[in-house]
Amino acid sequence: MQPEYEEFTPAWNGNRDAENPFTIGIKPMSRGDISRYAKMIHSEPVRGYRNRTKDNMQDVQERQFHDCVGEIKGFVHPRTKTAITTAKELYNAPGLNSLISEIIEAMEDDATLAEGMIKNSAPLSDGA
Repeated sequence: MQPEYEEFTPAWNGNRDAENPFTIGIKPMSRGDISRYAKMIHSEPVRGYRNRTKDNMQDVQERQFHDCVGEIKGFVHPRTKTAITTAKELYNAPGLNSLISEIIEAMEDDATLAEGMIKNSAPLSDGA
């Protein structure tokens, strides 16, 4: 069963300090989800060029974004002044790469915390 979307308020461009910050619904990713997307990335040599490869990393990142981003509330593009309400609109909007990166990091960071690896790990031995 997929986890429900969690409301995320990005820090991007001072959003968290704004009077009416925009929010984004995101699905936290488990380690398995992260691994599954990583396994989708493939590279191959570029024909006719030595030591050059091409990969599908951008396509996989876009798929991950579309799969894990839900409703976007209250976001208006700062340059175009158009409301953005879907993952596709946000991902394809110009000049928002740092916001996209922050959202992806939040999906992956939340997964790490949800796993409880730090909380449930054994204490370090004091040599006794």
